[in-house]
Amino acid sequence: MDGCKACSKCLQFKSFDEFYATKDTRDKFTNHCRACMRARNAEWNKTNRDRKNERNRKFRKLNPSSHRESVRQWKEKNPSLDSLHKAARRFGRLKACPDWVKTEPLASQILSHYQHAQWLTETMGESFQVDHIIPLKSDFVCGLHVPWNLIVLTAEDNRAKSNSWWPGQLDCQNGRGQSHDWWKELQ
Repeated sequence: MDGCKACSKCLQFKSFDEFYATKDTRDKFTNHCRACMRARNAEWNKTNRDRKNERNRKFRKLNPSSHRESVRQWKEKNPSLDSLHKAARRFGRLKACPDWVKTEPLASQILSHYQHAQWLTETMGESFQVDHIIPLKSDFVCGLHVPWNLIVLTAEDNRAKSNSWWPGQLDCQNGRGQSHDWWKELQ
């Protein structure tokens, strides 16, 4: 077959564009197709996670500018994932993101809020943010970083709301706890 090659792993004939380029073979293409190479690499990464992490650590240490540039490019290409990762770090410190939320389908539901905020920002020309309906940190309540506690708001509305209002709030919970006489009596 012209313009085709047999993969030595899966033994299927595939077009040359389904193989990686290499200088090591006569025809300048790898012996395994891209799908087989990806499967092999994924299996190696899974069984050699510590070796891979150590190799990556050494590379980052020896090539800090290259690493920073690749991180910058990834963040530029994936703004909603970058926002999600930053939020997960912040909320992890607050213990507001339970482990069971990090599994599918909940993780993808959270990501969709950040993607929606990014899309609105790009299309509307105004900054949109993902906010928590019930605040994660307040004098009266502590919400969780879960899909049903997220809402997309303009940055201006988010700042105005702060963490001092939530649905079902009682009159005695207005403002900050420290400003109430009964709060001072508890101290």
